[in-house]
Amino acid sequence: MAYIDTLLSRGEQVRYVARRHVLVLIGNILPEVVMILALVGVAVAAGTALPDTGSGEFGVRNVVLIGCLAVSAVLLARGVLDFVRWNTELFVVTSARVIIARGVIGKEVLDSSLEKINDVELRQSAFGRMFDYGDIEVLTGAEAGVNLLPRIARPIEFKKAMLEAKQDMALGVRGGPVGEVG
Repeated sequence: MAYIDTLLSRGEQVRYVARRHVLVLIGNILPEVVMILALVGVAVAAGTALPDTGSGEFGVRNVVLIGCLAVSAVLLARGVLDFVRWNTELFVVTSARVIIARGVIGKEVLDSSLEKINDVELRQSAFGRMFDYGDIEVLTGAEAGVNLLPRIARPIEFKKAMLEAKQDMALGVRGGPVGEVG
């Protein structure tokens, strides 16, 4: 979490850290895994069904095997990139603001001061309630006005931490960390 630490002002403390639910990650990498398994099936079928052309020739079987390997490598790289994107997108409540940080090399950071937050809306579907994820909309007085935290893990805990930090800030209380989601 070193990048978040560089964004903090003097005296500002991290109160809660969350990320998107793990089902978001699974939904992103599942198509790649399924396609890789299909390509393994194609490679196995090609290995048994297509004739071996011998040591000196480069036959159809080898082309199919190399093609399956190349496409599988690209899909694997995409899956790793999906994981890295999921892992580097953080939703943070500090003692002064809510921060949304995303990006691997190039970073995008959006923050809303706790004192400018007017309303917080939490939406959870039945599936979201079963697996403990939901969407949180932070409504501020700014023109942009809305910060959406989609499919966040443990949204009720996040909302409570944000409201408690806002209340503590209004009362002049400097609270320490409330919680952290891995």
